[in-house]
Amino acid sequence: MKKFSISGIIFLVIVILLCGSCKRKDPETVRLGSERYITIINNTGSQLDGYMVNTAGGLEIQKGKTADKSFSIKVENGFRDDLEFEVVLVDVYKRVYAKSFNVAKRGNTDAAISAEDRKTEGFWTDKWRDMIAWLNEKK
Repeated sequence: MKKFSISGIIFLVIVILLCGSCKRKDPETVRLGSERYITIINNTGSQLDGYMVNTAGGLEIQKGKTADKSFSIKVENGFRDDLEFEVVLVDVYKRVYAKSFNVAKRGNTDAAISAEDRKTEGFWTDKWRDMIAWLNEKK
């Protein structure tokens, strides 16, 4: 009788633990719901200072400072009719990287920005910022 009750209690604990873990929702699953998200991935090789997300028409959606390699932003319902968005990243040396993306009506869209997406600001300005970055990396 004692063996049966101990094994029964152990069985119930295992079942409760397994069922409890099944009910938790993974953040990825939550993001794939009816809301829209843009996951911005920094593949520029530089540390970020800030970012800005605009509609194709130039209306600013969100702006902020971050040093993360990747992060997600929510697209509010007021922009549900817009499909194309521009993501602008600014690194710590004030170099600007920009790229336009088509964003799905629901769920998550990855927006990977690389060094090839850098906006030129003029030959000498670009060379000066590259030189400052190079000198700081060599310290």
